[in-house]
Amino acid sequence: MSLGEATKAREHHSCTVLRMKLRRKLASTLKGNTDICVTTKILLVNSSFVGCVGGTLPLPWSTRMKIALDAAKILAFLHEEAEPQVLYRNFKTSKILLDADYNVKLTSFGVAKSVPEGDDTHFTNVKGTITYIDPEHTTTGKLTVKSDVYGFGAVLLEIVTGRRAITVKQNLLQWARPHLGEGTSLYELMDSRLGNQFSEKGAEIALQLAARCLSLNRKVHPRMTEVVEVLKTIPDLPHMASTSSIQNETGKR
Repeated sequence: MSLGEATKAREHHSCTVLRMKLRRKLASTLKGNTDICVTTKILLVNSSFVGCVGGTLPLPWSTRMKIALDAAKILAFLHEEAEPQVLYRNFKTSKILLDADYNVKLTSFGVAKSVPEGDDTHFTNVKGTITYIDPEHTTTGKLTVKSDVYGFGAVLLEIVTGRRAITVKQNLLQWARPHLGEGTSLYELMDSRLGNQFSEKGAEIALQLAARCLSLNRKVHPRMTEVVEVLKTIPDLPHMASTSSIQNETGKR
């Protein structure tokens, strides 16, 4: 066996052990709650969330927020409760699987890293899809929980806008950054296919949260536990935007 083959074998073994530990931990922690799952096998009932972003039939606002919250809970578990702590490292929409009830499962832990207790920073080669990778990790090689937070911010932006992070015509983050600042109408970012069937306040909260997660300053990034608490407040808000506001913004375009 060559050195390269030996390295790959060790990485495969480490990932297998990590997945087994996570399954056991999740089973004991969640006590039968099937809304939060880690999986390494795609079942026939599951479909990738990436196919729902920018699709022909837009997902309802409440479903989008449920998916965002479920995904945030999984990352929060990996960061705060898993022993050892796990850095997912390549969080993006294609890693999110949905069952028939839109419960979230997170798949493919191939590049995930387990981090010893007290080790806040891990230096490693950059792996993943560039749009979802924390720029500081790209330039310095430093991998922390904030790297996953950045990836979640990109996914949350996809969920709210109904646009894919990157296409042949557009990079979502480059397009959205000028609109994420104060004084910008949220309708410039919202998925127009939703009409007025969403919460204005909820959308503002979600976009502000995405902006924090996507900040180029890691100190601004929230922890995933904070992300969960923020997202929990959105479902209780009225799910109806102002028709007059939508008409006014449409007229400006």
